[in-house]
Amino acid sequence: MNRHVKPAAKKAGVASLNWHSFRHSFAVNQRREGTHPKVLSAMLGHSRVQLAMDVYDHVNVEELRAPLEKLLRSYCEIESARSVALIPMSGLRHR
Repeated sequence: MNRHVKPAAKKAGVASLNWHSFRHSFAVNQRREGTHPKVLSAMLGHSRVQLAMDVYDHVNVEELRAPLEKLLRSYCEIESARSVALIPMSGLRHR
């Protein structure tokens, strides 16, 4: 397979592409599509599920975006509440 892949990669201007690159891309995409780790491990011929997960289960930027935005919104709400509490109360009459 490498004798076909390497010349095509060179022609396309892609460095260091080999059969393992395809295997890795396949596995990563399968995880992103929701393939169960145990199923993926069996498909790849790994003896342990954890081995497959250590190699192919990546966190990408888009997966990080939602929890980070939620954290940022929470922080902004807290800071907003603090700034409201710091507004001077002079001029307000107490009943």
